[in-house]
Amino acid sequence: MKRRARRATVGAVALGATLVAILAVAYRDTVRDHVEAWHFQLTRETETFDPFIMTPARLNEEGVLVCPSPGLQILSTHAKRSIIFDPTETQDVLQWRVTRELSAEEVVRILGEGGHRVLEQRFPRRAYVAIRAGVE
Repeated sequence: MKRRARRATVGAVALGATLVAILAVAYRDTVRDHVEAWHFQLTRETETFDPFIMTPARLNEEGVLVCPSPGLQILSTHAKRSIIFDPTETQDVLQWRVTRELSAEEVVRILGEGGHRVLEQRFPRRAYVAIRAGVE
């Protein structure tokens, strides 16, 4: 590689690394939330409820119709975003009624009232990551 090309390559790499560092510092809260959300998803067996896709109900041993976590599915549809959660830590949100269209902020509030800390993930896709408060 010629001396001039090597300098240009090293300069471009240094400029790119500097830009990434500046953006990481400027948006540190968002970066921290994304790292925490990705760590949560990689270290646990998570499930995802996608908006407008309802999981079919099934009959249990006693013949009772069971729909797993209908509240989270409904909240996902209202927020128009996926909700990612750990089913072993998360109880369904059944203590509320939907009387009107909920906004995304109201969905976050309802999840917060249910004892969850909600992280807003934007990359690789927009979703809410519901982590049980107090669980690390």
